[in-house]
Amino acid sequence: MNPKYPTLVNTEVLMMQTEFQKLRDTLLQPQYDDRRKRPILYWSKPDDRRLPMALIDLTVDQLLSKPFDDLCLTRGIGVKKLRMLLELLERAIANDPQLPEPESGSSQSMVPNQAEKLAEALDSFNSRAVTEGQWAKWKTSVAKHRLNSLPLGRLARNLMEITSVIWNNPLGNYLPYSLEELRQLRTYGEKRVSSILEVFYTIDLAMSAMPEGGHLMLRLEPRYVYEVETAIFDMMLHVAPPQPKLVQHSVITPVLNQLKLDMGDFAYDLVRDRVGAGARPKAIREQSEELGLTRARLYQVLEECALAAHVRWPQGRVVLNQLMIFLTNREGMEKTVRQLHQLIITLYPTR
Repeated sequence: MNPKYPTLVNTEVLMMQTEFQKLRDTLLQPQYDDRRKRPILYWSKPDDRRLPMALIDLTVDQLLSKPFDDLCLTRGIGVKKLRMLLELLERAIANDPQLPEPESGSSQSMVPNQAEKLAEALDSFNSRAVTEGQWAKWKTSVAKHRLNSLPLGRLARNLMEITSVIWNNPLGNYLPYSLEELRQLRTYGEKRVSSILEVFYTIDLAMSAMPEGGHLMLRLEPRYVYEVETAIFDMMLHVAPPQPKLVQHSVITPVLNQLKLDMGDFAYDLVRDRVGAGARPKAIREQSEELGLTRARLYQVLEECALAAHVRWPQGRVVLNQLMIFLTNREGMEKTVRQLHQLIITLYPTR
């Protein structure tokens, strides 16, 4: 009998000891070798109560090497925390933690378009329900596909939801942290942590079916970047210049629409009017007078727009400039060239 517990409790403790031994025998089997290397925290959930914090950082191997009596005598470990510990070991046997798979009859599984599947998965994403195991899995995807240097803001759904301070933070910056450590970082509130977790989750969803190595490589980037670059390179393959409306529709408009998504209506209107998309271009002095704002304030907004554009599409200046040169001195393209020039110097100003 364990002297730490009263007589009535000892019966329950003895039952837990028997269960612990069964779980130990199972986990020592070869198929669980990889799981035994992970800390028991790996199988915790955000809503777990009475986690055995004194033992939570031990690997499963380290935990199983301890006699059950020693676990019982650990400071801060009572009957309820022992019961939680056994539940964590049961989870380790059951499976690796992951986000719930959609049911076969759910609307998500019936969507034929993979992009729509991803959108639906992100719409239902709950950062507070992320476990240490899920976070570890997502970090593994980033590391395996060598995406450490990719800036956080590149793949975010909306830059308005992420403070600009961390837009350019490489994903590799977050790989050393456990989920608990990430939440404890200074200035990292729930909103900031949520945006980080969502980006890592997005990468894991997109890359989960992509094997490491092989002759194919996925390039992760905002959808508009792929569409605009494809349109530009297609235009430049032809000797005859494209119609001005095609450049407007396939290049200028998508870039401005992405800016609206990332920076909001005010920034969109400001850049659109400077470019002259749909109307005559306006100088900063005219915009300042119309809006009743100082030119300094408008330049500040434009700087933020340029930062967003560089995070999203760093090669944008080079690609847009190639198109502008291709169209220069082509008949009927004068206005389009001026718009492209203004778009470039606004979103990709020289430093």
